[in-house]
Amino acid sequence: MKIVPDNDMVLVSDWKQVHNFRNANFKYVNKLINIFDQNALELALRIKDAMLLNGTTAEICILHAGDSTGDPFLKSTLSLHADAAFRIDCKGSDRDDPEKTAWKIEQAVQEIGPFDLVFFGMQASPLDHAQTGLAFAERIGWPCI
Repeated sequence: MKIVPDNDMVLVSDWKQVHNFRNANFKYVNKLINIFDQNALELALRIKDAMLLNGTTAEICILHAGDSTGDPFLKSTLSLHADAAFRIDCKGSDRDDPEKTAWKIEQAVQEIGPFDLVFFGMQASPLDHAQTGLAFAERIGWPCI
């Protein structure tokens, strides 16, 4: 199937079929925080605001397990009043393995923490495992919902 844009904004030569999304060129795409991570961030910000109203403080630390393509997301979380942002280098097949990613996040949490709560977006990998948060909670012995 050939996809042809309706307008002259994108050249037909810019369109090509990609059989493996890892080889696609996304450099020109405006990137957004996915809705699941955005919801986790919003919940953390709401908790922080509620604690400030009660006279206590809270700190929000953002951890991104991935490569440098996630840096714009980290910067945007800081603009939304997160207090700190860190990238955990997680490349290639490690990024698609919930156990390996959970282990790397555990190491970072131990180094940066302590933390009282850790939020994960529901779909914590490009392959939609939704298992990284559960694996993390199991590794450190925390309850998880």
